[in-house]
Amino acid sequence: MNPFDPGVTSGEGFHGLMDKRIAIRSSRKVLGKDRDFFYNPMWSLLGDESTGPPGTYYYDASSRPLNYYWHMFDQVLLRPELVPLFPSGELKILTDAETNSLMNARGIPDSREASDHFPLLFRLNI
Repeated sequence: MNPFDPGVTSGEGFHGLMDKRIAIRSSRKVLGKDRDFFYNPMWSLLGDESTGPPGTYYYDASSRPLNYYWHMFDQVLLRPELVPLFPSGELKILTDAETNSLMNARGIPDSREASDHFPLLFRLNI
């Protein structure tokens, strides 16, 4: 699922939010039940204005009416208690491993030589 898909964002799913200020509230009532939040920092890496690739997985479904091309199926979800331990700017989509490129000449994951997904790197100060 992408960060914006209902299974990730819904109070009946992971309840992953893009805004840490809201996520640190811990929960909200949904249909009379407390639903815990997760913070999902992946939103900040989605799109071509991010510092790396626009997503972690590329799929061209050109013949279909809806085609995102780039997806963010690989995600980091943090409970509110861990948000203060997660340094801003320490989450990256990796496009190389030492001297080996993980992307092909088109700038998408190189599924022949590496993987069809770019890996993630993040840090928690614990």
